[in-house]
Amino acid sequence: NAAKQQIVTLTGNVDIHSENTTMTSDLATYNEKTGVANSPGHLKIDDSQNTVIGDTGVAFYARRDARISGGVKITVRPKQEAGNAPQGSLRSEFKDPVYITCDNVDYNWRSRVAIATGHLTFKMKDRTVTATKATYYGAEERVQLDGSVHYTRTNGDKGDAPTATAIVREGHEQFSAKNATTVVIVHDEPDADTPATPPPAARPPAGAAPRRVPGTLPRPPAGTPPSSAPSSPGADAPAAPVGTNGTPTPGGVPGSP
Repeated sequence: NAAKQQIVTLTGNVDIHSENTTMTSDLATYNEKTGVANSPGHLKIDDSQNTVIGDTGVAFYARRDARISGGVKITVRPKQEAGNAPQGSLRSEFKDPVYITCDNVDYNWRSRVAIATGHLTFKMKDRTVTATKATYYGAEERVQLDGSVHYTRTNGDKGDAPTATAIVREGHEQFSAKNATTVVIVHDEPDADTPATPPPAARPPAGAAPRRVPGTLPRPPAGTPPSSAPSSPGADAPAAPVGTNGTPTPGGVPGSP
């Protein structure tokens, strides 16, 4: 039948090309008359700026549009500044990609516009945002987030807002939330000119013998009467004067015998 001949079933490393976009899948059926391709299994749609993967999907080649569902992950590759990439090359390497995960996405690869919904998470650099809906405008490299927007950063900052906008252009990234309630965490650092406070001296445990410092005499127990200690160890009395021949002089007066 002519109707059956219009539907082509493709299996094993299927690549369907349209303009600069490729749909890759292990299994797909393609209707030659309507230009609709169905992929009941895992698929990927890739162009020079974005990669979209999901569990199932359908592509409408007449209007350059795809609808992907289940475990959707969008990798946005911001454009490099002029001169950073060879002319005509695909952006296979990039500095700071942006990730969007969700349940469903409608992506038009001609206009580079994607509408993502369902368990939505948006990640850019050190910021993570959740929302009800995200609209990605590839030509402007802008993401519009709407509905119960909640954002956090790795430094502890967080906030809530009804809507937010993110610019993902490399080197010009920014994030702004309208009518937001934001909590900013300030991390205090000690002044370099202020000396650190030394830790308190450790006390000896109860019942421990007192620590003796070398070169000092032990302290007598409480209640012991004071005693006249010699000025130096072993010196009980002053030595007698000695004469010139080495014998003690009588009367303790130095002189000749």
